[in-house]
Amino acid sequence: MLHHAGGVRMDYRLLGPVEVCDQGTAVPIGGPRQRTVLAVLALNLDRVVPVRALVDAVWDGSAPVTAHGQILTAVSALRRSLGAAIETRSTGYLLHADPDDVDVHSFERLAAEACELNAAGHLDACVARLRAALALWRGPALGGVRRLAAEATRLEERRLLVLERCLEAELAMGRHADRVGELLALTDSHPFRERFRALLMRALHHLGRQAEALDCYRSGRRLLVEELGIEPGPELQRLHKTILAGGHDPVPGATDVFGQPSTPIRPTTAVGVPGSAAPPSTERVVQQHVPGPTWYQDPPRPVRRVFFGVTLNSTSGRMPDFRVGAVRLWDCSCRWSNIQPHREVFDWQTLDRLVTGARDVDLPVLYTMGLPAGWACPDAKRAPYLEDCRAAAPDDLTDWDAYVHTTVTRYRGRIEAYELWDYVNSPMWYTGDADTLAEMVRRAARIIKDVDPAALVVSPSFGDLWDPAVREQLRLYAEAGVLELCDAVAVKLHPREPSGPPEEMIELSTLIDRTLHSVGAQRLLWATGPSHNMVHAPRLDQATAEAYAVRQFLVGIFARCERMYFYNWGNRTLPIVLQAEGGPPTQAAWSVDRVQHWLADAYVRSASHGSDDNLPPNVWQLRFVFPSSPGGGPPDRSSSEAVIRWTDTGTASMPAEPDTDRIEHLNGTVEPAVPGSNVHVTELPIIIRYHQRRLPSSDS
Repeated sequence: MLHHAGGVRMDYRLLGPVEVCDQGTAVPIGGPRQRTVLAVLALNLDRVVPVRALVDAVWDGSAPVTAHGQILTAVSALRRSLGAAIETRSTGYLLHADPDDVDVHSFERLAAEACELNAAGHLDACVARLRAALALWRGPALGGVRRLAAEATRLEERRLLVLERCLEAELAMGRHADRVGELLALTDSHPFRERFRALLMRALHHLGRQAEALDCYRSGRRLLVEELGIEPGPELQRLHKTILAGGHDPVPGATDVFGQPSTPIRPTTAVGVPGSAAPPSTERVVQQHVPGPTWYQDPPRPVRRVFFGVTLNSTSGRMPDFRVGAVRLWDCSCRWSNIQPHREVFDWQTLDRLVTGARDVDLPVLYTMGLPAGWACPDAKRAPYLEDCRAAAPDDLTDWDAYVHTTVTRYRGRIEAYELWDYVNSPMWYTGDADTLAEMVRRAARIIKDVDPAALVVSPSFGDLWDPAVREQLRLYAEAGVLELCDAVAVKLHPREPSGPPEEMIELSTLIDRTLHSVGAQRLLWATGPSHNMVHAPRLDQATAEAYAVRQFLVGIFARCERMYFYNWGNRTLPIVLQAEGGPPTQAAWSVDRVQHWLADAYVRSASHGSDDNLPPNVWQLRFVFPSSPGGGPPDRSSSEAVIRWTDTGTASMPAEPDTDRIEHLNGTVEPAVPGSNVHVTELPIIIRYHQRRLPSSDS
């Protein structure tokens, strides 16, 4: 394809300062606004980008009234240099180019080829592709485009991941001495990245430099403990023990260049470290399935951005550095006792900071109310917090009215929803009776709707609902009218045990639904956290944490929840850490970011599991419909479809359906479909996209 008025192919460079080159010579493309528009179009190559999306990218929520006209001017200026490469459509613009002419897409192609070469056992060629991919980088991605910082951070994470896998493969080939210097520099520049430290320890250990390897561990552990308050992960700890014991550390097997299961990397015989044997296969290979989903929805239901929420555990006002759709304010020193420490004193500093921080990045806020200070109920039981905080209703409910009215008035139009207490079934947080709680909910709901009619009223949350006695308590509270004026019901949705697979949450959601149905109290379900004993559970290893974090949100869609608030953001010690405040997002966080990217503009059509849909018994599936143009409205006959699949344990293989276009992994790898091949499904979800819209009757 020709991409210039004169018939010359252009090179679009995003992995460094944003620029366009014509046969090696830079083409003038203008200032930051034009560069931002060009970068967004190039990242979405050959896809229509709505004008609204370009406005958001350029002005990030603070667009002037002339924004659409300025976008038109920017596109016109770009066309003077790029000619017919930019095409106008009814809803926006698209950039035509060969993917190999855009360095980001070349990078992904080379990485995908490396994955295939590694799986085939061609380690030399795999490393060559990875080094070629890394050589495309000229500096920090999207340089000069300040508004796309989140995408630049994601691309940098991809570069580091490719570099990790490249170095791992090179060590497997026996290049320990060649790579020690590079690993020393990387460990120094990325001190919290445990993978680089593990590879450096392996290289030093292999070269007989055990003392240096142990010192590398000790300095890394000291840094993690002092700066983040956490111990090193399982890989570093195992490696440390191996070196102390004087043993050989085997080269990790069963991972390709992006951590997807494949043929193990085997070292050359000259390395002196035993090669890892492939474990026996646990796959289940099945014939082409005949769909018959667990549930089917027509018309399909949109997957809204706000579904992907997190609970904040921070008072700073800083928001996550990865993509989320909404925030819940709890465990961030904004309880009633913090806001109104004395009857005549209100302290809004923390809540103001949090609400402003969320508003600055366009994140809707769910504020959890309740737990007064001791002045309101001096004889009540203390709640488990440092300040004078009580687990009871105030002695005089007019104090509750005043707190609710003052808060909603102050944040009218800025707080989207109010959760009217947390964990009311536990005496740690509420010691009153159902009738008192119902009266508080009625009073609060009327005040909220009177002061801010657009705000949503969310019920007090209920936890420990695996226990039949607690579900009976929920039923009694519903009968007392606690849920009567609420727009949604808040529940703690979690596996039976903190380390259990997320899929157990589907059974719990069914039990909750039956309980609410028995008293005619069904409402939209908002999952606002796990059980309180989760805070005492051990930290999960990185791979499990990544899989479970993503699957919690997918299971929420399967369970037909309206919102999911992941618990939490900012904490360093929970089983799954998305981002400790002050630290970088974890791989789990970036995968949560990626699944949101997958599901932008998506509508969910059906959910399936195992034999319900002739799937392997360990496979779960969600089917989605995508409008023909991003942001272009509800699906129609020209819409495309995709499925997300994963296993709750182990792996499975399924034949690729005839119209399969491509398979995308959470790390960004895109794998073209090969007719007649099997699709490999693991505990880490994948999305399978199809060439054309699949008929609804295939699911009926």
